[in-house]
Amino acid sequence: MPSGEEHKLLSGVPDPVRRLIHSFRASADRLRRPANGTVTGVEWNFRMTVMFGLGLAISLFLMRYDAWIIEQVRLNGTSQSVAMQTLTRVGLSQWYLVTAGLVLLVAGATDWQKHGNRARSRLALFFGQAAYAFAAVALSGTMTNFFKIIVGRARPRLFEQFGSLHFQPFTTGYDFASYPSGHSTTAGAVTMILMLWFPKFRWAILTGGLIVAGTRVMVGAHYASDVVAGFSVGLLIALFVARWLARRTLVFRIVGQATLPTPRYLRLPLRTSVGSP
Repeated sequence: MPSGEEHKLLSGVPDPVRRLIHSFRASADRLRRPANGTVTGVEWNFRMTVMFGLGLAISLFLMRYDAWIIEQVRLNGTSQSVAMQTLTRVGLSQWYLVTAGLVLLVAGATDWQKHGNRARSRLALFFGQAAYAFAAVALSGTMTNFFKIIVGRARPRLFEQFGSLHFQPFTTGYDFASYPSGHSTTAGAVTMILMLWFPKFRWAILTGGLIVAGTRVMVGAHYASDVVAGFSVGLLIALFVARWLARRTLVFRIVGQATLPTPRYLRLPLRTSVGSP
């Protein structure tokens, strides 16, 4: 669209909305550019393939014990625990999608010209990382929903009727959407996001993420194999998105042969870097 025509079209639009439109448009232009050939590493490397294979192997192995595990959970009565019911809600994707979306909108609609260099750097960081978090959670959740439909595994609530290994592929609906676990996928994605943001606390974050994912078994909503599969999907999709951005010198950078990229703290000029008007 010619710049003059575009200016006329947006002339009656409030300034925050206009800035937001420019931000997303400029960001989309940056995302469309090809990977930087001078950046080391690839979007998906051998270590990630090993991680995927390990997660799948553990998930398939646990299917042999899913029935026994769910029976023990029911005998112990943890599914009625208020603490477990509360903790398992941490895996709801809307918590993270809404938060990341709000940060993205506020950062994109802010008038960066009224701020100094330090504030612009922070806005750039918030904008880029919020976009990454939103994309990682949304993409991993979409991928899991796709797998759920293909697999069509019956949930533990139907255990007495079908057992733990009943599958109805290409079936939609809650009762046949057990594998992989959606809450565990979100837990895996958020775990990877936080591990990249706070590398000094990676092991503590990983432990916490596994606990949140494990509550899906403890409340009787999923089998253990569902949880491992979902957590693996979320973890790897979030890692893939970060490496994909790093290859385009956006948001993250890959240092040497490291599998986990590090956040890129953007420097001026920042307006064109993140699409601020």
